[in-house]
Amino acid sequence: MQIKKGDRGKEVVDVQRRLSIIGFGLGSIAVDGAYEVNTEAAVRKFQIQHELPETGVINSKTWRALVDATYKLGDRALYLRYPFLHGNDVFQLQRWLVALGFHDGEIDGIFGPVTECSVRECQLNFALSTDGIVGSATIAALFTLRKMLESEKNVPIMKPSSASFVSSIQGKKIAVGCDSLKQEDLWQEIEENDYLYIDLAYRFSNLLELLGADIKIFNDISEIKAEYEVVISFKKHTKNIDDVMVINHADNDKSIIIASCIANELDVSLRGRLGKVETDLAAHTYQDRPQVEIVVNHSSGLDKKDELEKDVFKQKVVSAIFDGIKKYFAGVPAL
Repeated sequence: MQIKKGDRGKEVVDVQRRLSIIGFGLGSIAVDGAYEVNTEAAVRKFQIQHELPETGVINSKTWRALVDATYKLGDRALYLRYPFLHGNDVFQLQRWLVALGFHDGEIDGIFGPVTECSVRECQLNFALSTDGIVGSATIAALFTLRKMLESEKNVPIMKPSSASFVSSIQGKKIAVGCDSLKQEDLWQEIEENDYLYIDLAYRFSNLLELLGADIKIFNDISEIKAEYEVVISFKKHTKNIDDVMVINHADNDKSIIIASCIANELDVSLRGRLGKVETDLAAHTYQDRPQVEIVVNHSSGLDKKDELEKDVFKQKVVSAIFDGIKKYFAGVPAL
């Protein structure tokens, strides 16, 4: 990608519009679709401010920085995904979370695991679904406090929940299994084949590791010793490979309790809109270990939905599994 002096067209209009939004004046000509002296000068100023090479040319790196700079909170859903979402809207979210007392991490404009946990704490205090997704409901709740958050006065700090989403998982011994999780070409396999179970296993194991859990990745359940408190295995469902994902809990006689906690969170999170949950809460024996199956069936046609809705579905599943495990560790009875 390269847009430079002398170019004309809708791409130039988009560049000029974004520059104007963030306060880089283009003079009396403003947005006219012609990349001339004023536009080039504004691009150079933008590049200097964002520590980019001062070329006056829009390449892919400058374009990404420009797009990031023009995001406002509420323009898009924010959630934990890989690679991490980033932009000015994330900066704004982090600043507001700090003001409310829910975020003590860096204000770096990157929506990583720490920011997601801060969002969850905020949602819990707002009595919202604690899925870590900054969607319409969370945005609406934050915007009710907008005047207070944007004022120069001290914002009253809301009381976070006693059980931190980060502290509750730190040091816990959790094993995550997936047939292909150790392969070097894992992401290529996900992109080429769109294997839901591999993507979920990867997202879930990364989230746990980043939050300080003691993670063991395995291909063969015989590798796992009894010291692991939770064992979850992601795989395809044998009856319907295309649109069913199975989570197996194989640890000890508490498998049913763990599965009940997770199944309840999945059911509440999905609410039948994106998929349904089928749980066999009878413990079966697999390699001398009890195991419980949870089938998440995205029967609503997930393959036909846009990428955002697919990502939101995956995030909701991973968040629900995480919340179920958190409740298990906290001793909260499954409904």
